[in-house]
Parts: sequence; structure tokens; C-alpha cells
Amino acid sequence: MIYLIESLKLKTATPRQLETWIALAKDQMIPLYQEYGARLMAAWICNADTMFQVTQVFEFDRPESYWNLNSSPMESKDGLRLEAELDSVTPERTRQLFETPGAAFSKSFHDAIAESQHNESFQKYSVAILEVVHDQMPELLKRNEEAIAIGMPLVTTLKSVTGRQNQVVNIWKGDFNAPGYQPPEYFDAIGFTEEWWNWVRSVAPQERLLTVSMLPYAPLQ
Repeated sequence: MIYLIESLKLKTATPRQLETWIALAKDQMIPLYQEYGARLMAAWICNADTMFQVTQVFEFDRPESYWNLNSSPMESKDGLRLEAELDSVTPERTRQLFETPGAAFSKSFHDAIAESQHNESFQKYSVAILEVVHDQMPELLKRNEEAIAIGMPLVTTLKSVTGRQNQVVNIWKGDFNAPGYQPPEYFDAIGFTEEWWNWVRSVAPQERLLTVSMLPYAPLQ
């Protein structure tokens, strides 16, 4: 599967402007994207870089669907109207393409969405952005697939297609930053053992961890 991750900075970072964005996304953007085969999977806000920064994740069955979306809509009346609205609400937007490195990761993403519809405890998620040592990528992906299989709270792993080729994004259930300082025993109890941490740092020395909050129109809740 191919995934488009869009990051959008609001022109004015206020709660009311965020509500304007939510209405625009629900009423115009998502329906237009759906016409071109895009499925919204997740949409969240994060205040780590700028207040109320929005990120959306769309899934495509085929790369061709993304290329059609990237070109054709802006030639239509609806597309031109949407582009004008976007420029007024969120003029600074970036896009990056990712892929799931195996069927298990796409399935776990869909499974997490289905679970979240019945479980409100996962309103907050942790997004880990890793820079992976090139020749260690296969091992990292193998270990992540095993983590899903044994029930660790990993929603999915996305591997960069554009941008940094060694970049991996892991979406985890829950706010890993919430507990603050904890002794090693705390992490051992939830499956993040010392052996696990040493292995992660050997394959991905650089990692950034963000706490994100899902928006009300997101399938993943």
C-alpha cells in the first residue's frame, strides 16, 4: 500500500481556525480525495513544531491513484475551489509518500481503526520518526512485524518512498510521553526491555517521539 502524509500549518494557529480547517477537510477535501481512490486513515494535531499543526494520512491501493490525485483534481471546478480555500486557511503544506513494507502493517492499521471505534482510550497516539542505518532496515521491519504479531501496541510502520530513504514512521497506541520519567522496570513491564532498547539504538540511533491527538473526523480514534 502507498500512503500520503500531509502536514499542514494553519495560517492563524487558533482553535477557531482549527475548526474552520476541520469543516473544510470534511466537506471538501476528503470527498474530493475519495473520488481519486484515497482513503483517509488518520488525522491528528501536534503542538511540537507549531500550535495546532495538522497531519493527515491517506491510503492508496495503487501508486497511479496518487498521481491522478496529484494532477487531475486541480483542473476541476471543485479542485480549484478547494485550492483557494486551502491557501486561505493553511498556505504552508508539505507532502511525503510512504509505503507499508508488508501486508501485516496495512492490516494492523485497518485493525487499529476498527478497534478504535469501540475503545476511546486511544485518543492519543505516539508517532516515532526514526532514521535507520541503511543495512539494518530489513531487520527493523522484521522486528516490527513480530511486535505486531505478539500484540505490542504498534498501529503500523510506514517506510519513506520520497524524502529520506532511510526514514521510518511508527504509529503507536497511547501517549508514551505521558508517564514522564520512569525507571527501567516500568519499560520492562510493557515489553520495552533493555535488550529491545539496545537493539533499537543500534539500528536507528536517531529517533523523534511526538504525542499526537486524533481529530474528530479521523477514522483512527
